[in-house]
Amino acid sequence: MTELYHLTKLFSSIFNSIALHFIMLIVAALSIEIAPLLNALSAKKVKAYSNKTALYQSEGYDILITGVGPIMAQRTLTAYLDKHQVDYILNIGTAGILAPSLELGEIYHISSTLAENEEKIPLHLLNDESIESCLSVRKSIEDSTLRDTSHKKHGAGLADMECYTFASIAKEKNIPMSAMKITTDFADCESTEMFKKQVEESAKKLAIEVKNIILSFQPPKCRDGEISNVVI
Repeated sequence: MTELYHLTKLFSSIFNSIALHFIMLIVAALSIEIAPLLNALSAKKVKAYSNKTALYQSEGYDILITGVGPIMAQRTLTAYLDKHQVDYILNIGTAGILAPSLELGEIYHISSTLAENEEKIPLHLLNDESIESCLSVRKSIEDSTLRDTSHKKHGAGLADMECYTFASIAKEKNIPMSAMKITTDFADCESTEMFKKQVEESAKKLAIEVKNIILSFQPPKCRDGEISNVVI
């Protein structure tokens, strides 16, 4: 009984140590997309990479604002990972709608991300509802014809500019990653104005959902070569 007691205490100590040192990196392109979550987590700014990119920290979480587009996404995330080790990456932010069946102001969990002439990258799912794939583009889609063509060609329901870059880096460094996107426009000629009208309320809604998920987060268990859902 004494040996069993000490063994139980040992495993408990090891588990608690792992849990205490588990770091999730939450990454977004724009400060306006993630500002409500920064407030909700009482995150403090610890480093500025530029006037539009910065690192914030909260207990158990690093929060990185990378700037817009694949070049900024790669530059900022790479600079961060050169100095920090993380156990998990969560990309959150806004996306344009490619699939006509999707709704404005809704949160979608990204099952995979893809880019032009690149291989699709599967992602971990934090929820098994509202699942979509995300096409990452170099320039935002603001034309309904291009939108419909992109949807037909790639089959993705959503479009953003950074998710694929984040996923590529995560895959290269063997860091599991998830992504959550909230829709703010229809990827047409009114996208810019619609984004401006939608983004603040959308960011608040996304922050509530993200906080609820990460506070009950359990690291995923994956079989070799397979992606498994996180059980919440």
